Amino acid sequence: MFHHVRIPRLVIFTKSLQTLTESSLKLGDGNFCDSVSAPKMFDEMPQRDLVSWYQKDLLCFCVNTKSLVQIQQLHAFAIIHGLLPTSTSISAALILRYAAFSSHPRIVQMMFNQSLPFSRSAFLYNTLIRAQTMMGVADDHIFPFDVYNGMLRSGVVPDDHTFPFVIKLCTDYTEVKKGLEVHGMLMKLGFDYDVFVNNTLLLFYGSFGDLAGARTVFNEMPKRDLVSWNSVIRVFSDSKCYFEAIGVIKEMFLWSEFKPNVVSVVSVLPVCAVLEDEIMVSEIHCYGIKVGLDCQVSAGNAFVDAYGKCLNVESSRRVFDEMVERNVVSWNAMIGTFAHNGFNNHALESFRFMIDEGWRVNSTTISSLLPVLVELVKFSKGREVHGFCLRTGLECDVFVANALIDMYAKSERSAEASAVFYNLGSRNVV
Repeated sequence: MFHHVRIPRLVIFTKSLQTLTESSLKLGDGNFCDSVSAPKMFDEMPQRDLVSWYQKDLLCFCVNTKSLVQIQQLHAFAIIHGLLPTSTSISAALILRYAAFSSHPRIVQMMFNQSLPFSRSAFLYNTLIRAQTMMGVADDHIFPFDVYNGMLRSGVVPDDHTFPFVIKLCTDYTEVKKGLEVHGMLMKLGFDYDVFVNNTLLLFYGSFGDLAGARTVFNEMPKRDLVSWNSVIRVFSDSKCYFEAIGVIKEMFLWSEFKPNVVSVVSVLPVCAVLEDEIMVSEIHCYGIKVGLDCQVSAGNAFVDAYGKCLNVESSRRVFDEMVERNVVSWNAMIGTFAHNGFNNHALESFRFMIDEGWRVNSTTISSLLPVLVELVKFSKGREVHGFCLRTGLECDVFVANALIDMYAKSERSAEASAVFYNLGSRNVV
């Protein structure tokens, strides 16, 4: 069946699997369909044969495979022992593991085609649709909705697992008309009451800027979860509808059974920063302290940045100093805060502390620091930073290059500014 697929030395693969079988097994986190239910069903079987044991072992191994070689070993073992293509669960597990490497779309499609005569079920179609969302469509001749369309033509009714993956494909490929068609189909089948389906619809409408559609989906949801609230906040934030995003989180505080988590906070604080709404930042900060969100580094970084852009350097510095954990983003936020508010010496001092503590600077650090050096008339330091960028390859970064051009231009070094510009491979309007 798979003679054209290069699977070296099947006997060696089989012996390797036998060795693996003897070792202790631990189930994974259910990264593919049926990974947990299959062993449970096996335990409840009144009679078991050799094939049943092989299927259980293979499903358990598929959860834990970390390399393409191991997947090929499992694939070969299943062929040798007659488990493929008749076992839908084994086919589905291997399809998703191949898809995880995003490099074998044709093998995935072939396994699906060979399993199809044995099981025309939503489970098998859902597996391939999910695999498509993991891999992307690598072949230009493969239409991303062929599987879904074929599912409908064959009379297989989509279920609640089908629609989230199909809607994600519509989002990934900006297929607006197809997405509207899928929305109509899921409403006819009654899946507009499913919270997971509605969450993917929120992001779909938000992805092409239909905020009215996203809000309608959200308002009509009979049941919401924390993802629903975070998704609609993200949709409004990404679309620069800042007041709507603030309104949603206020509504969440007042009426929702779910309270904001770190994702909610990190999504809405940049909105507060743009609006320079320091009062809202303070209220969210108080809430974050009460529930312990201030201990999470991503939330701390967002508070440092938001206070800084609200021109409250003191509060920004206090949050930074009290952080139990920091990363490069933390330092960049603090340097950016000082630079944004004109505390140039403090920004330069923070950069030096950052270097002294062994942190590796990145393009954000450099693009924040260079305007500071211009303001401090430290052109020689700016040239040193340029040399550092050349040694580390950061000069090729468009944000760094823009900052270098600006620095040289303001220092009346037009030749150097021009050289940076013409050596830049990718340019933007800035």
